[in-house]
Amino acid sequence: MRRLIPLLAVFAGLIVTQPLSAQRVNGVVADSATGAPVGTGFIVLLDEGGNEVARGLSSQSGRFTLEAPRAGRYRLRSERIGYTPTFSPFFTLGRQETVERTLSVTALPVRLETIEVEAEQQCRTRPQEGISTAAVWEEARKALAAASWTAAQQTYRYTSNSYERDLDEGRRDVLNEQSQTITGYAKAPFRSRDPELLYDEGYIVRSGDGTLYYAPDANVMLHDSFLDTHCFVVERATGSRPGMIGLAFEPTRGRHVPDIQGVLWIEERSSELQSLEFTYTNQPYDLRDNRIGGTVEFMQVPSGAWIVHRWQIRMPTVNVIPATRDAFGARYRQFRMQGFRDSGSEIMQITTVNGATVYAAELATLAGVVIDSTLVVPRPLASALVRVAGTEYASNTDGSGRFQLAAPLSGQYTVTFSHLRMDSLGLIAPERRVTLAPGRRETVMLVAPPVADILAARCPDTPVASNRRVLLGVVQDAETRAPVSGAQVFASWQRIAESAGVVTGAVEFETNAVANSAGIYTLCGLPVNWVVNVHAEHQNMTSGRAKLIFEGNNVAISWDDGSLARDYYAPFWVWKLDLLVRREK
Repeated sequence: MRRLIPLLAVFAGLIVTQPLSAQRVNGVVADSATGAPVGTGFIVLLDEGGNEVARGLSSQSGRFTLEAPRAGRYRLRSERIGYTPTFSPFFTLGRQETVERTLSVTALPVRLETIEVEAEQQCRTRPQEGISTAAVWEEARKALAAASWTAAQQTYRYTSNSYERDLDEGRRDVLNEQSQTITGYAKAPFRSRDPELLYDEGYIVRSGDGTLYYAPDANVMLHDSFLDTHCFVVERATGSRPGMIGLAFEPTRGRHVPDIQGVLWIEERSSELQSLEFTYTNQPYDLRDNRIGGTVEFMQVPSGAWIVHRWQIRMPTVNVIPATRDAFGARYRQFRMQGFRDSGSEIMQITTVNGATVYAAELATLAGVVIDSTLVVPRPLASALVRVAGTEYASNTDGSGRFQLAAPLSGQYTVTFSHLRMDSLGLIAPERRVTLAPGRRETVMLVAPPVADILAARCPDTPVASNRRVLLGVVQDAETRAPVSGAQVFASWQRIAESAGVVTGAVEFETNAVANSAGIYTLCGLPVNWVVNVHAEHQNMTSGRAKLIFEGNNVAISWDDGSLARDYYAPFWVWKLDLLVRREK
């Protein structure tokens, strides 16, 4: 499945450039009781019809500057989240005129926790027209409008991490993850479709090479087409969301295109918008899974501006079952969901133009130690590479075998490690499952199992002894270097037969092994001090023939074409030999 790749991270801002011919309103926001300047907050310029024509953020000293599009009559409105709005009287602004105004505000906090949520509520369009929905919508609208305005500004420098993450059908295990870090100035964490196109075609659009999934941004949520086609109702959170009140929405009846339903979650005491959670309706492929959806999380930065600091879209990966005929002879295809692909981004750091950090996200931390048990006395394994499988994140162990890595990961991952010593023995390192989350530290111990245990498992019928050796390796395609599953590896040798000191002939011995799905083979019980011939075969492919002579802890290897002749040392009577198979001419 493919989806629209949103424009990655971030909102910003404060600075608005002013054309020389603009009509401006300069002013200050002051407390009506004390006359003292009020800190940061949004100031809105309204025309005579009550339409918003300009918006700005006051400074810590309460100062603001707004630009009007034309001459006319206007008034100001303060829009501080958590407080009731305050309006100024109307005033006239002439062409190219600059006026000074003081907006006196009264601190009357909104009390969302006092709203009565009835068991049976009417879901209504235009939430501002209901009693309970109006109060909750007003606080959500302030944050959405602030985020929309902030998206057009460029003041802060942002570092964001965008990712695509594949998960299994149960959304438990992360199978693969690709990420990219972006640093710089950008206008929005993602850009949704035009609201009118979403109205006409919906939030899931089939295309020639896949399916596009769209998330709503602030502009979409505020647009008339969204408000007219969705009804709203207030709900109070329970369980994992204490102290939250939600404005739930769903498509109105008669909407047949793929749409969204969800909840805007607001903190009751502060009236701050926390997140938007949504799922898709009328999904294609006849899917009905509420895990298919997305999350958009909001945050206020120190300047008072609002940003989206984390977002995610959860899309299905679908397996298409070949077309069959039903009882009436009609052909149809079936679709089965086989997993998920999450696409998202998170702001990791926000800095000022001077380099001062104003926000830093928490990372998931993985730490631990790697122990080498292949030795007679187990000890920490230095210089091992510990990897989070399916991702780019890895860390090397220090001299004491310890490691630590911090990364923007969230979910259940597989951790493994590699080391030259392990590779030389042909050993596959054990894996550990860990659950990682931002701000959480997970500790693991990774242990390389004893060689004796591994050999006992691989050669259960041929115990390793002083006169027996083990050969293992990987069979690969010589052209693609891909492992060759099912390849047969043969080893043969001759032993001279004697009777009463007289040579009576030679006895031929042979053993073989079959490579597993990873192309790995194991030959057990190879003799010491005899020439052993080894080669691999698979269908119409074969490898070169190697001659090996095991002597003590060494083996001499040469190839029939004379391309390589080397001696190898191994302390555990285990050697690794990779074989390349080529198509026979």
